Amino acid sequence: MNTQEWNPGRLLETSGYYWKTCTLHAGVKLDVFTTIGDAHLRIEDIASNLGGSKRRRNASQCTDSHESANKNR
Repeated sequence: MNTQEWNPGRLLETSGYYWKTCTLHAGVKLDVFTTIGDAHLRIEDIASNLGGSKRRRNASQCTDSHESANKNR
């Protein structure tokens, strides 16, 4: 068994993985990756194609997506 000491830096790094995963999950739920595909799009183009605004914050998208996913379970 691998036992490592916890410290503030390691705890912060580990908790950061949640947000990275949340961002990826939101991108999938919002169909961002299909929209981008192999194209080299600007954020304005992606937002326009998805019917959204580039000013919308990732955190709110992540929260909306997470809540929606949990309701469908």
